[in-house]
Amino acid sequence: MTTDQLIISRRSDTSSVWHPPSETKGKALASSFVKASPFPHLIIDNLFDADFLNKVAEEIKTLPSADWAPHYTALQKKRMMNNAGDLPALAAHYFEVINSPDFILFLQSVTGIMSLQPDLTLLGGGVHEAGADGHFEIHVDFQRHPSTGLENRIAVITYLNANWTEFDGGALELWNMNENRAEISILPLLGRTVIMGQSPIAAHGYPTSLPGDRPRRALIAYFYTEPEHPAEAAVDTTLYIRRPSMPLSRRIQMTIRDIFPQPVIRSLRNLQSQLVHKRTI
Repeated sequence: MTTDQLIISRRSDTSSVWHPPSETKGKALASSFVKASPFPHLIIDNLFDADFLNKVAEEIKTLPSADWAPHYTALQKKRMMNNAGDLPALAAHYFEVINSPDFILFLQSVTGIMSLQPDLTLLGGGVHEAGADGHFEIHVDFQRHPSTGLENRIAVITYLNANWTEFDGGALELWNMNENRAEISILPLLGRTVIMGQSPIAAHGYPTSLPGDRPRRALIAYFYTEPEHPAEAAVDTTLYIRRPSMPLSRRIQMTIRDIFPQPVIRSLRNLQSQLVHKRTI
């Protein structure tokens, strides 16, 4: 660990990592969140210190392939690192910051969702990286945490991609499910944070495969509340959306997911991912 990493990881003052908006700006963000279409969301640039994020990105570049958990199927091609104990120092500090009381108060103020709870296990979150041909088909995130039963309310995504352009691809698409089309396209620029409301209509993804080999990197975390209706069944896994022009291989994968139970699908996915991953190490 470098001296810079030690200083940052031990620093209790989180203001050096993120820049809380003014009261006026915060009210404007809160108004934008509830009015956003196709579902509540915010796109905020420079919420986090750019120099810090650059250091996080550089740190991630040095991680060996064997440290990543692969997710390589027809519907997604990316890899993740979401074991909190294995995260490199600066990435771990980012998650400490966004799980802090001050940042959660900020999330509550701009979303209007009170009593948010972080997930220190980073289920589904952590560091995400997609390389050549990387993609994530349009989907709705799990609505309930499979272990705690808490309701998934907010996703926070911060991108780490310096000098990224539209030619690099990987834009996050927010879909209008009523019209089955992308309504918003968000380039994954360094320092860009997306705060996204979670619900059965919050369909999103980057379905077009990356055209080059530049890695697309992001830091992702979810925030929860106690379920309003605990007795109601809720989806605790990713739900993919059939869309126009979807490749046949992805349609077949979705059909398989519809036929077989989740434990079988999970085992098949893990087997396929590991086989592909071993060829990349």
